[in-house]
Amino acid sequence: AAAISPLPTIPTLPISPLTPVASTELTARLNTLNRLGVSVHALVKLPDDGNRFTQADSAVYYIGADGRRHAFPNDRVFFTWYGNFDGVRVVSATDLASIPLGANATYRPGIKLVKFATDPKVYAVSNNRTLRWVKTEAAASALYGSNWNRHIDDISDTFYLDYNFGADVNTASDYDRTSLQSSIRLVSDVLPL
Repeated sequence: AAAISPLPTIPTLPISPLTPVASTELTARLNTLNRLGVSVHALVKLPDDGNRFTQADSAVYYIGADGRRHAFPNDRVFFTWYGNFDGVRVVSATDLASIPLGANATYRPGIKLVKFATDPKVYAVSNNRTLRWVKTEAAASALYGSNWNRHIDDISDTFYLDYNFGADVNTASDYDRTSLQSSIRLVSDVLPL
């Protein structure tokens, strides 16, 4: 009978703790913010260029916990998070450019119903940038009142990929609007990791 040779021994290499690339990149972004005197959760924009035909100077950005700037697609999204523009800080184009772009800011959960221009479904906004189809008028009315249809914002199809899609809302008990409103306070609470 032939002898079975033992499997070769694989040498083990010492494992040294390495800083993950994502962590060092985050640290670098946060250091840039510190150098600019811009804090996480701040709102920033470019100075007004005085030309009413340009729009770059009207964009408002949220500075996320990820050290990135996140654009509000429009004022309707902005006003689900903030009551006014009083806290927006003006920064130079150079400073703004040194803060990398991140995902767009999305609607704050529990505030508005939304729909896309080419999709007849009405959605409730949930956590994790998730839209949930409100399947019946009765469910919409139970959640947002008898004038629920006045709480719907249209979203351009351009922003379709900013959202995920979750379980349908068949009845009001499928969606806890009050809990979402109280638990999600910062734009960073719904930004992708």
